[in-house]
Amino acid sequence: RFYIFGMAQPPSQGRRWCCCRRRRSELHASFLSANSDRGATFLSAASQVLDSFKVREPDGEKFERLWGQLSQDQCQRLEGAYQIWQNRQEEVALSRLRELKTEDPSLAGVIAADPRLHRIAYQVGLLRFIHDQVGGEVPVRLDVPQLKETGWQDCSTPDNCNCFLRVTEGQAGKNAVTVAMEIETEKQVTNFRLVDTCTGESGDPVLISPMIFSTEASFWPQWFPFCLESTVLKAWAPNEHLTHLILGIWAFKVDIVLYVYIRECLDSPEPFVEGIMASPPSVDGKFLGIEIPPAKKGTQRVTIPFQRIRGYPTGWNTLRIVAFAQMETSMSSLGWMACKVWKILSTKVIPMLVQRYEAQCKAQPVPAELETRMDAHIPMMNRMRERLNALLGEEPDTTT
Repeated sequence: RFYIFGMAQPPSQGRRWCCCRRRRSELHASFLSANSDRGATFLSAASQVLDSFKVREPDGEKFERLWGQLSQDQCQRLEGAYQIWQNRQEEVALSRLRELKTEDPSLAGVIAADPRLHRIAYQVGLLRFIHDQVGGEVPVRLDVPQLKETGWQDCSTPDNCNCFLRVTEGQAGKNAVTVAMEIETEKQVTNFRLVDTCTGESGDPVLISPMIFSTEASFWPQWFPFCLESTVLKAWAPNEHLTHLILGIWAFKVDIVLYVYIRECLDSPEPFVEGIMASPPSVDGKFLGIEIPPAKKGTQRVTIPFQRIRGYPTGWNTLRIVAFAQMETSMSSLGWMACKVWKILSTKVIPMLVQRYEAQCKAQPVPAELETRMDAHIPMMNRMRERLNALLGEEPDTTT
């Protein structure tokens, strides 16, 4: 499915590999398609999931009432399904919930009313949508020659990163910018710690890393290029939030609403951690019950159909980042601007992130606000540490 982007040849698939190679232009064209109704596709994929459970809207009050009527065994079985979801096996969790509904019809009502089902549905819908648009999974490397052959604009920086984009016609007369990017962190910074231990203002050790620090949306204006404002509209979990951004790009101000969640999948055949982002589809101006604010005066609302940033660990202090993203806007003369913006982002984000991380977490005690936020990430950080130890060997001592 995804050999178009340069996965290494499987050693024992011979003819099947050749077939995939022959089909790659067709799959690549699917990735570049400018005519699909992307927002509707995302919403449609989530709606199909919800339809299978015969539910349209979450009902918190009904859920609380029905949950209180369950036996301890029923509660444990349901929580077991949601634990699978927390382990980032979204499709498996959905299958388990369907099984529980079939095995015990009395659970159908509480499952349908549970707001968590809607979050799973939108995550599954988004993952299916991205999989369809990209033509498969995210590769461990980009196929640079193929991108060049098929007309992508090369915005790469030699000996620093690979970055390619294409501007096509999006939906509703908008322009769509699609980006494929690959970064080896060691080419941009000397140390990108995957797991780090710092000292907080409390005097206690803080389990942290630049990667986890980067997920804190409220801190983005302090380091992320062009970011002027960041307002978290709703945080469902430490690694799942809806955020309203204002970016200043030269003479333009851009307004974006993003649904963001982080997936730790270090137990996969190709271990990775990734961030999934997209502008949420709104129904009556709301997403998962949260009101979507209108674009601020003087800004241009930009839609992000999808963004998938995946990090493949190559060492305790190094990461290979492969990203695919798409944005839609009615702004004209987009090609030259998009190339300049992504050239800056592809070369500056990692160094600016590490610089801010070092200043805020290494050169001084971790501030109390950030220390509290990092405490919420401890379960995921502990899982990462355990799995990285199995993958990479003994963790180097980084205590400061």
